[in-house]
Formats: sequence, structure tokens, C-alpha cells
Amino acid sequence: MADRILTLDIGSSKALLAEFSVKGGKPVLLRFASGPLPVEGDDVGSSERLADVVRTLIRENGIKPAPMYVALPGQSVFARFFKLPPLGKDQVGETVRAEAEQSVPFPIDEVVWDYQVLGSNDGVELDAVLVAVKQDNVIGMTSAVTSLGIEPTIVDAAPVALYNAAHHCLGANAEGCTMVLDIGHRSTGLVFLEGDRVFTRNIAVAGLAITQEIQKTFNCTYREAETLKLQSGFVALGGTYAVTEDQRADRLSKIIRTVVTRLHAEVSRSINFYRSQQGGSAPTRVLLTGTSSLLPYMDQFFADKFQVPVEYFNPFDAVQVDPGAGLDLQSANQIVTLANSVGLALRHTGGAALEMNLLPPAIVARKAFRRRVPFFILSAAAILVSAFLWFGYADRRKDSYVEQKELIESRVTDLKKVENRLASLSKKADGIQAQTDILRAMAENRCFWQGVLEALRASLPEGAWIRTFKPDEVDAEGAVTSIAVDGCAFEDSLKSRYGDGTTAMETFTRKLVAGYPTLFSGIADSKTTRPGDEGIRTFSFKLRLASPAGAPTVLHVPAAAETTEEE
Repeated sequence: MADRILTLDIGSSKALLAEFSVKGGKPVLLRFASGPLPVEGDDVGSSERLADVVRTLIRENGIKPAPMYVALPGQSVFARFFKLPPLGKDQVGETVRAEAEQSVPFPIDEVVWDYQVLGSNDGVELDAVLVAVKQDNVIGMTSAVTSLGIEPTIVDAAPVALYNAAHHCLGANAEGCTMVLDIGHRSTGLVFLEGDRVFTRNIAVAGLAITQEIQKTFNCTYREAETLKLQSGFVALGGTYAVTEDQRADRLSKIIRTVVTRLHAEVSRSINFYRSQQGGSAPTRVLLTGTSSLLPYMDQFFADKFQVPVEYFNPFDAVQVDPGAGLDLQSANQIVTLANSVGLALRHTGGAALEMNLLPPAIVARKAFRRRVPFFILSAAAILVSAFLWFGYADRRKDSYVEQKELIESRVTDLKKVENRLASLSKKADGIQAQTDILRAMAENRCFWQGVLEALRASLPEGAWIRTFKPDEVDAEGAVTSIAVDGCAFEDSLKSRYGDGTTAMETFTRKLVAGYPTLFSGIADSKTTRPGDEGIRTFSFKLRLASPAGAPTVLHVPAAAETTEEE
């Protein structure tokens, strides 16, 4: 919470700037100043004129910028009091918006509005208040402030600020109904306080109406009529009260009484409406405020009319004043002008009963964005810190990765050496394996041909012998598929026949194929020759192998005859 604030009460004829400090959570008036605003014609408080007035007040009084709370004049604000059925919080907003669209006399998109639920006086329905102001009006008035480099914190309605000041001073337990009459220049604001019940109304009869009647009656300018009112004007009491000897003053007082009587009639109608429509009571006390209420005998006039105590409202009964503020607490001329300022100050300290805000949407959006800026900064800082930590972590990880890479590369180098050694050993092993395969093939080949030789010897008939056998046919890979056998036999051995009628030669070849199927698959080109002088025949045939076999390196078969002779 700021320890110093500014309040700006924008009236129809003047702007009042006040400065408050905050001590112990309560506002303390430090200084105040006011400047006139144009009131003739339609140029009422234009943003340029308002900016000039506020700039002058700040410069001449040495006031430094601070959070500012602004009150809009009552005649520019629309207020609506209505009742709501018992609703949940999520339904209240929609219902109030519907009420605003129906009751506000402008398109809802062209106004700034806010509401507050006041509570229940009958235990069933909820009392609520809605305030609205045209966007053009509030933007024009707030732009006058923002042009000075000061952005409003809250924009309030003057009747609401007045209610907050009166409620704070009287207290929630004040007995009966109190009516506050804020008689300004262009309009008169009525505020009713009765327990938790609140009601306001704006009446277009005030000081300007008096000035215009004087101007019309005396046929003078606006300024001359205003000066005459302020210097010589008072409210004629009528009846048995003595009449002034100054005929001009007497005539002036009667003009003023006529206008004030009209005001009394409007106030009476408002009281009747408050009692009939809002369920309120007749006022038991009247408090006067506003510059036009200072006309002499104004309090006496309303006291006679309402027959209740009438006094000037002093908002400083419950708010402190700094001795250097220059405020005379015994002078109603100063006190009555500061009621709205006190109500605005209470919005800052939390002492206000009604808290509505008519800030333009653009300012609300800027404030919301600025409130999020710290979070954006924190988020950005968090991102930067995270990035820094991540980069630090990544840098440490990079060093670790470099170390691991170097270690892995060293191990890879060692493994490549091992791989090269293994490749060399593998190559040697392949050579050894090739040699082993050759030796194994040779061993197997040797055994195979030994088997062939043994099969031939075992199958030979008596009197026959093998002279040679050699590879005859080979396949594409150089493996032997058949062998040529050449031998000799005595003629008698070959001629002999067995019981089945076969010759010894036929029996020999059949015995080879049938007895050794794993070695031989058939016989081809079997031949015999005529005997020579010695009675010996030769024979030859091709013996097909059951499976291809390697060729023998050297195969020398000793003659069977020699063996037989040895035997």
C-alpha cells in the first residue's frame, strides 16, 4: 500500500485536488487546493481545461505525483438500485449484465459500468447497485490526468464517494435514516444511509438554477448573477421572519427561495420513492454539503421543511487532518467541499463500504499488463537461470563426454590392435585350416583309394590279377567319377562258369558293384583279349564311382602274380 495518495474531485464548476498520507492504515489530509472549471455553455470541464487546472494545482502547491483516485460528477453517472433473487456467484454477473442492458439508457458497449451486491434486508432477495458512465465522458476526464503522467488508480462516482465518507463517519450502527444533501453547482446529490441500506439520486436543481433565475430576473450576465448570488444571496425564510430593508437583497432572497423550494419538492419526491420502492424510512437527520449549501439560511430552510435536525456534514469527524493542511475545522466553507475527497481516500485504506471502479477498459488493460510484468520478468529470469544452469550442466557434460570420448577412442585403438592381431591370427588359422583340409582330404583320399584297391583284390577270381587302375573320367571340379581297371588272368580262370552260368569275369564285376555300393555304382566297357602263348588273357573295364573322389597322388599296384608266386 502506498503511503501517499492524491484525490481529484471533478465537479461541474471546479476541480478539487487533495493529498493524503496513510498512517496506521488511516488517511490523513496533508493539503488541498481547487481550481475553477468553465461552466458556461456546454464546455463543462473539458479534458484540456481540466488538465490545465490540475497541472496548475500540482505546480503551485508543490504536490508530487502519487496514485490518484478520481470522482466523476453525479450528473454524468447513472445509478440503478435493484433486487436480485438468491443466486450463485457465477449467476450474479450474468443477471446484473442483463439488468444493465435493460436499464442503462445507452448501448452497453458505449458505457463503463460496475456493480456491487449490498446484501439482503428481507432475508430473501439481494440488494444491488449498478453505476454506469459513458465511455467518452470517463475517457475524456481520465485522459486529462494521464496527460500529466499520472494514471488513475480508481475512478469513482461522486455520490458513491460521498456515501463512503458519510458511512465511515456515522458508523454502521447509526440510528434511523440519514439523508445527505450535496447541493452542488449543476445538480444536487441525495444519499440515504440506513443500516446496510443505501440509495442515491441526482436532481438537476442546484446552484446553477439559482444563478440562471437571477440572471433572468435582473437581466445580467452569468458572471454578474453568480457574483450577486455569492456576495448578497441568502434563502428567504418567509412567514414571520423579518424582511430585509434592502429591496434588492430581499428580491434576491426570494428568487433563491423559489429555486430552493423546487429543490425541496424534488427531494420530497425522492424521499417518497425511497420509502415506497426501496423499503426505507423517513429521514431523521439531514446533513448538508456542497458549495451551494453554504448560502445563508439554507440549513434553516430545510430544517423548517423537514422538521428534523439539519447540520453541515463534517467528514473529518473520523479522519485526521495534518496541522500543515491549512484547513479550518470550524469553517463550513472549507469542510463541505472535501467530503468526496475523504470518500476517495477511504477507497485506498479499505474503509469504504461501496467499492466500484469505472476505470476505462484501456487503463484497466494497461494496469493488468503491468501487474503481470513482474511475473513476466520472473519467468524470463527463470528461463535465463534455467538456460544458464542448462549451459553449465551441458558444459560439464561436454567435459565428461570429451573424457569419455578420449577413453573410448583409446580403448578403440587398443581394440583395433587386438583386431589386427586377431585378423593376422585368423589369416594364419585360415591357412592352417586350408592345409588341414588338404591333409584331411588327402587322408580321406588315401583311405578311399585303399578301399577301392581292397575291394578289387577281394573280388578278384583265382588266377587273376590287377595290373593297373587309374582315373578315367573327372567332373568340372577335377574330381574322379570313374576309373579304368586293367588286369590279366589265366585262360582257364576266365572260362570257368559257376552254377548260375556266369563266367568268372561276370561274377567279378557284379561282385564289385553289389558288394561295395558305397564305392561303385556300375561297370562299363568290359573287355577281354585272346590268350597269348602263355595261355593268359587280359581284361579291362570302367568302374563308375558311387561319389566323386580326389585323384590319387601316386598309385602303384604290385603285380598279383608276383604276390601269388611269393605265396
